[in-house]
Formats: sequence, C-alpha cells, structure tokens
Amino acid sequence: MSQLDWTINKINNHYLGLCFSNAGLYACTIPHSSLENLQRSINDYGIEAEITESSHDPKTDELRNLFSKLIWRRWKGVNNYIDQNLPLDFSGYSPKQVHVLKTSSMIPYGEVLSYGKLAEKAGFPRAARFVGTCMAKNRFPLIFPCHRVTRANSLGRYGSSPESSEVKRLLLEREGVDVARLFSRRKIIQTPI
Repeated sequence: MSQLDWTINKINNHYLGLCFSNAGLYACTIPHSSLENLQRSINDYGIEAEITESSHDPKTDELRNLFSKLIWRRWKGVNNYIDQNLPLDFSGYSPKQVHVLKTSSMIPYGEVLSYGKLAEKAGFPRAARFVGTCMAKNRFPLIFPCHRVTRANSLGRYGSSPESSEVKRLLLEREGVDVARLFSRRKIIQTPI
C-alpha cells in the first residue's frame, strides 16, 4: 500500500470514499449518489492518492468495511456510537484541532451547538472562528459530526459544494432536529448608547 490510498465502497447505490494511511483512516467522504459527485468530493480534499476499489490488504479491507458501516448508519440518521479510539490518522492537525474535533463528537444526537458554544466546551472561549475552521477542515465527516455545529443564527455550510447547506439540513432532519424552527428566534443585538 502506498502512503495514502482512496478506496471506494458502494452501499445501497451510494458511493463512499475512504482514504487510508499506514496509521489508519486518513479521510472519508459522505455517501454520494454518483461516482462523479464522489470524485468531486475526493478532489476537494486535495489529497494526492491512488483510487482503487480494493486495497489488496486484508487489514485495510476490514477497516474499510467497519468504517463504511458506521458512516452509512450515521448518514441514514441512526444514533450509533462511534468509538473515537478507532485508528484515525490525525497527521496534519494540531493538538488543538484534534481536541475540537473530539469535543464535537460529544454533541448529542439530534442536538446542535454554535461554533461559539463548541469553542467554550473545548476550552477555547471566544474562538468561534477557530472552531469554524476546524469544522471546515474536518476530514472525518459523520465520524466527527460537524453537521451538528452551526452558526449562531443559521445552519452555515457543510463542505464546499453549492448544495452543502442542504446536505447539512438533511442530516439534522434525519436526527429529528426541527431545522425550520431552529433559528426562528434570532438574538437581537442591542448596542449601548
């Protein structure tokens, strides 16, 4: 196996991309309905790696099947626990970024937090932008549920595609979040005179 290899797994007419290094899962995509959309998602990562349908490595194939099942269940809105001690390759992330990602995994199923609230929970008050950047650079969507992290007054984006906020809406609705009412009462900021 080379340093990084993307493998494609087909589940229920959807395609999932999983990128493995020697240390474990390096990146993954959300499920896509076409290979073309999957390829765009893989290209968005900017990771140079060979794309294969099988790794020819039994250990990697076992991990591919395990991660595929976990991600697929989350994609369908199933409240499944994902063990954060699974082999994830965090290379390229700072310790603070890893901490924010792991903190995001503690957001309960069917709930959301703003970037600012997640920053507070992670121990970095007033670092909402940093948290937003961490979520934008999350190579493990659905494992670290960045779809549960929103702007203070709107959903925000989920990935780089134009339909990203619709995907975020879909994921939250599958978890039972009433997205239409989520931001119906926006905060009114009053400026002192």
